[in-house]
Amino acid sequence: MSNTTLSNLLIKIKNANSINCKFIKVPLTKFTLHLLNNLKLENFITDYYQLNKKKEILINLKSKKYIFVIQYIEQISKPGLKKYITLTKIKNLKINSENNLISTSNGILDSKQAKIKKIGGELLFKII
Repeated sequence: MSNTTLSNLLIKIKNANSINCKFIKVPLTKFTLHLLNNLKLENFITDYYQLNKKKEILINLKSKKYIFVIQYIEQISKPGLKKYITLTKIKNLKINSENNLISTSNGILDSKQAKIKKIGGELLFKII
């Protein structure tokens, strides 16, 4: 996993929310595709498209009446300090109020899926 890829994606989403921009471009990587797939399944983004002959992805951020669905996003695991979470700590998370994405041996999962599969991993970021 590349923390700079994750950091760049989160910063671009934060900046787009602050200036009410509905579309953002990010570099194409497998890690970014997995993250965007999870964000789409959780209904945080509308869709994402690969641009022709470029290694970029165009992300369509989801909004309801000019208010973006992603209100708060925070990176938990950073390059200098990685945060790991076990199954017992996943059960104690506030699942209803926030979504946490976890990098596991089964791929990138949200906290609900990790709890169902009974697996822990690196806590990447949380979205409210």
